[in-house]
Amino acid sequence: MSDDTLQKIFDPFFTTKPAGEGTGLGLYIVQSILEKHQGFITVDSQLGKGSTFTVYLPKTAFVAKETEMNMNPVFTEQKRILLVDDKQRVLKVMRKGLESYGFHVETESDSVEALQRFEKSPNHYDLVITDQTMPYLTGTELAERIKVINPSMKIILITGYVEDHVVAYKERLIIDEYMCKPAAGSDMAQMIYKVLQS
Repeated sequence: MSDDTLQKIFDPFFTTKPAGEGTGLGLYIVQSILEKHQGFITVDSQLGKGSTFTVYLPKTAFVAKETEMNMNPVFTEQKRILLVDDKQRVLKVMRKGLESYGFHVETESDSVEALQRFEKSPNHYDLVITDQTMPYLTGTELAERIKVINPSMKIILITGYVEDHVVAYKERLIIDEYMCKPAAGSDMAQMIYKVLQS
């Protein structure tokens, strides 16, 4: 979708279809239902390539099986994570999820400010997790600059699309791993453990 279309997709009567040919995706209704359940929806889109809609809903209470509880190793010291995403609601959900696994999480919604924060304390963090599609600096651009400052810093990229240049960044060791949206909390935790132990 174009940026202009992206700004309007959740409007009640917006459609890209001609008159008499349908009423669109009904995303206003989807958004309304999610908000009634204390959830929300986000979208990443690239014109001519596709769109990824991510739905977030509150976690329900459940008792994890013993095998699920023991599937991740436990670090003896709390690891510090810098989490970067331009969407505040995504940051809130991800931070809460990661903190439930025992990580200390600091968030930043502006990629330029995230870089400045990292420059001031390049050894303060054990890991950086960044979204790919952001204003100013993309996730791969941010990762590249972070690696110049601290080549040993571990970086995980979150993306809606695994493009060739994302794979190339991993091969060049600019990023250590990448994950596709939406990323489940347990999958994210396992990847973090894997990256930090590598």
